Parts: sequence; C-alpha cells; structure tokens
Amino acid sequence: MTGSNIANVYASSIIEIGQKNGILDQIEEELRFLSDLVQENNDLKLFLDSPSISKESKKDFVKKVFTDNISEHIVHVLYVLIDNDRQSVIPEIYITAVS
Repeated sequence: MTGSNIANVYASSIIEIGQKNGILDQIEEELRFLSDLVQENNDLKLFLDSPSISKESKKDFVKKVFTDNISEHIVHVLYVLIDNDRQSVIPEIYITAVS
C-alpha cells in the first residue's frame, strides 16, 4: 500500500470520527497542528520514526505531551499510527483530510 493510500484510509476514518462527534473543525485543526509540528521539529520526527525507540515509549511521550493539547480522539489516532508504524504519514493524512 502506498503512502497516499495509507493516508486516505486514516484520513477517512478521522473525518468520520469528527463528523460523528460534531468536532470535524477541531479534528482538522488538531491534524494541522500535528502535521506542522512534525514537519518543523526534526527532533520530534526522528523520535517518532526511530525504530530503536519502543512503541510504548513513543505512546508514553504522546500521552505526556499531547493529552492536554489535543482531543482524546487524535491522541488515540496517534497511538494507532505508532502501533502500525505509520506516524510518518501524519502530514499526508492532514493534506488528504482537508482536501
């Protein structure tokens, strides 16, 4: 599956979550925030993409850093992305979701 296909799958699910919960604008804003952060902060990108850092450590980091800044829905999406080694497609998911 190519990166754009992967992004389409996640973006569709995220949009559905936003629509069902009446928070689509908030979800899109949070995705933009994460996308910008990952693209602008190379240390964060390296941390999330590093195969030598456990998935549990990455999820603990996400919980500590993002729980008070983004919705529980997006935190859980990040957990799923980490579990599936898909965190590198966050910017592409955002672009797909808002297109």
